Amino acid sequence: MPLIGFAFTSTALDFLGDVQPKIRRQIIKKAKALHLTPYPPGCKKLQGVVTDTDEPIYRVRSGDYRILYVVRANPAEVLILDIDNRKDVYKMPKKNSDPEDELRMSEAEFDNVMRDALGVLSVREEKNG
Repeated sequence: MPLIGFAFTSTALDFLGDVQPKIRRQIIKKAKALHLTPYPPGCKKLQGVVTDTDEPIYRVRSGDYRILYVVRANPAEVLILDIDNRKDVYKMPKKNSDPEDELRMSEAEFDNVMRDALGVLSVREEKNG
């Protein structure tokens, strides 16, 4: 069953805004998979690193890039903390892991953002287009 919420910190969104479209699509695909499977094969819990509320931080690989995230139970959500090249990502700030309220979105909104980022038409757009 998918988690209820999915959010990005401003740091993660800034990275996605600056990266090449091909890499952005690769990372977004991996991030969307976390929404359905927050602990995929190959994810690792970072040792000795937690948020300011003592939540463990996980990382998943996406090519040469790493996605750092937490899985929260109440409310149920995946929060993407940071995304960066593997050589730079672990220099992330360890505090202020709360998402901006306007970054919270429903699953349908998330699907629309992913569809736009990947340049995929919805079924309705394909029929009209």
